[in-house]
Amino acid sequence: MVFMKRFRSRKYLQRLLLSIVLLVVLTSMISSAILFYYSEQTGLDIQYEANRKVLAQTKYNIDYMSEIVHNLGWSVYNDYELANLFYSDDIAIEDVYQPLRKLQNVVSSTDFLNSIMIYNSYNDSFYSTEYYPMDARIKPLEAKIYSVVSDYFKESAVQPNTEWIPFRSSEDGEIEFFAFFLFEALSGNPTARNKSTLMMNVRTDWFFENLQVINDLAAEESETFVMDENGLILNPPRTDGPDPAEVSATLLEHVAATGNEMDFLTAKVGADEMIFTYLTLDNGWRIVSVQPYDVVFASIRQLRLTYFSIAAGLLLLSIVVSFVVSQRLYRPIQQMVTKIVDAEPGTMKGKDEINSILSVYNRVTDEMRFIRKHYDAAKDIAKNYYLRTIVTNSPSFTEEQFRATVEQNALNVRPDGAKAVALLAIDRYKAFDERTAYADRKLLSFAISNISEEIVSKRFPNEAIDVGEGRLAILISADAGDPGLAEDAAALLNETLEVIGRFYGLSLTAAISPFREGHAEITELYQQVQELMLYRLVFGQGSVITPERVAAREETAPAPELERRWVEAIHLSNVEQFQEYTRKSFEAFKGLPYEQIIHSVLHLVFLLQQAAKSSDKRKAGVSLTFSALNQKVLELETLDEMSAYVQSTFARFVEQQQRVETEEDKSAMLVDTIKEMIESDYKNLNLSLQSVADTLGMSDKYVGRLFKKYETVGVAEYINDVRLRHAVKLLEDERYTVKEIMEAVGFGNESQFFRVFKKKYGVTPGEYRMRRTSAR
Repeated sequence: MVFMKRFRSRKYLQRLLLSIVLLVVLTSMISSAILFYYSEQTGLDIQYEANRKVLAQTKYNIDYMSEIVHNLGWSVYNDYELANLFYSDDIAIEDVYQPLRKLQNVVSSTDFLNSIMIYNSYNDSFYSTEYYPMDARIKPLEAKIYSVVSDYFKESAVQPNTEWIPFRSSEDGEIEFFAFFLFEALSGNPTARNKSTLMMNVRTDWFFENLQVINDLAAEESETFVMDENGLILNPPRTDGPDPAEVSATLLEHVAATGNEMDFLTAKVGADEMIFTYLTLDNGWRIVSVQPYDVVFASIRQLRLTYFSIAAGLLLLSIVVSFVVSQRLYRPIQQMVTKIVDAEPGTMKGKDEINSILSVYNRVTDEMRFIRKHYDAAKDIAKNYYLRTIVTNSPSFTEEQFRATVEQNALNVRPDGAKAVALLAIDRYKAFDERTAYADRKLLSFAISNISEEIVSKRFPNEAIDVGEGRLAILISADAGDPGLAEDAAALLNETLEVIGRFYGLSLTAAISPFREGHAEITELYQQVQELMLYRLVFGQGSVITPERVAAREETAPAPELERRWVEAIHLSNVEQFQEYTRKSFEAFKGLPYEQIIHSVLHLVFLLQQAAKSSDKRKAGVSLTFSALNQKVLELETLDEMSAYVQSTFARFVEQQQRVETEEDKSAMLVDTIKEMIESDYKNLNLSLQSVADTLGMSDKYVGRLFKKYETVGVAEYINDVRLRHAVKLLEDERYTVKEIMEAVGFGNESQFFRVFKKKYGVTPGEYRMRRTSAR
């Protein structure tokens, strides 16, 4: 009972045992069916071959008997002493006895002749060894024989011929003898009257006994039939054998369907299944062997019964063996289940063993994956830390420390040889940062890092370091003696930019430092590449900046005359001249060092502001458009963008001057004035809609309604947005505390500052600072 209870609780063991038993049963059944089928087919083939040999021997016997009768008949036919019986048209009765006595002696000397008859076509008389000429009993026999002979001769050729013809006293009677005819035509007349014939009448018992000898050699209960061309069975029927009429009908139907002269088939005769084998003779007769199917295959069926008995025994044995095998196969699972139950009781309740083990395995795997993920993350953090340290403070490492750091962290950098630092920067990063979620930025940074490392590694061992603000530093190492290092590195960086642009639609600019030997130079190379990246201002976005390109620029500066005409175009509000002189001036800036470029641009913007203020065509409030021009220009990344922005700004300024002042213009200028007031006074704790309205001398309701109409947000919300924008910038500078930043941007209440900050950015100021710090 305990064993059965334990067995019922082991669901997987039950399935395992059932599967093995079903497999054994199905295998046994299928193999038994296949074995019996092939044994039956093989038995049929063997039986067909045996029957074919028997029928071939039977045919040989019939041909041999025909040859015996034929040879004896022709010796009689050619005996000159018997010529009168064949050809004389007038023969005396006393001349008949001597030839007939000779024929009688021939009949007596054989055991197969019934009688010999001669038909004389010249005197139309019959002579027989069985009846004397004057015997009245010959008359009806003459008539019957004459009819048979006459019909036969009508179909026969004029050449000598022999053929077996069964002779019956009546149509339904038994065969009395087989008539064997020999004749010779002596004239061209084809009628029977011109053919004298010798009839060798063969005993039927002799004919059939010879066939029975062969039949007895065949299988038990086999019976051989001789059937003429019309399907009539010539054998005398057996009382215990198959019905001759059904045998004949079955065979004729098969011959008509197939046309085969020799074949082997099974068919029903009455209620019994019979095996037929037949062979067609030259004269159209068919020798047919008929055997009971059950008798022929009795041994095969006995074999099947024996095999099934053995299979049943083996099946029982296999069940026992299956149980033992299942137990052995189940043993490791049982051990695992025992350990699981001991460690976590109740885990197996209501479940089978495999599902329980699988659930535990999945849980453990998830936990291991979680641990592995955190381990890899910690490893990556450590690796990134060492890379950052190497890039920003390489002189602090001795040669041995640097080599040990590379080996321990599996850095793809050569400890010795030449080093260079490349820098990739996402173009227009501020706009990219505003439109892209934090998770997406991290994912793109990871993808850019992988792509860069893979492409650069075609030629150089390298490691990529995310340095924040959309920038990726790449530490590149090479053999000091390799030629063409700078050219190869620039080409690989260019390929990197193309691949990233094609797959992610991002525009990046790359810069690369010169190669130098020794790890201590890495930090200086990093500073150099940062300076090189500044020249994106000159070479444009999507370019690869090298020291050689920076050094190869033609040093130019705007002529003082160009500046004078540029200011004159401003006073004249001549947009076309202003745009032309602006393009020329900015094009001249490209040959200057970076610091001079920035100074020249700011100087030009200052001149634009001063000239705009002094323009006597200025309308009230129009000059406010230029208040943030400096800041906007410096946010742009290339001189071409700066040039375009300055041109468009002046064009809008002139358009505003020339525009007819309407109520709409006044409202737009008023909104711009409000925005400028907020931008310049956002640090004031008392800045509000009421204070702005009081400064403008207008109703706070009117100011609030007008501002929301143009900006879709209220004045108070706009004030918070400006303050938060400045707070975000200050949070990146770790010198200030969150409270100091809150007060610096005009928030007087800490809870309000945290609430509006989290509403806009989804995190608190402290969390935002931590994320930005970890991203660098």
